[in-house]
Amino acid sequence: MVTVATVTEKGMRFYNRTSELAEVKRQKKNFKPVLLASKVEHLKNKLLPNYQIDMVCLSLEDM
Repeated sequence: MVTVATVTEKGMRFYNRTSELAEVKRQKKNFKPVLLASKVEHLKNKLLPNYQIDMVCLSLEDM
């Protein structure tokens, strides 16, 4: 995913309000979607309140 941003004197400005959160596990069987969903909710509440966050699990099988 590519996010377009410009750097200003006040920080970064993001034009695309989407983000992708990936959790990397050695074995896909160890992935717990409920735990990742709670992490995403924490990010939405604290850091990225107006963002659309997509979740994905990556493993060695994806390499």
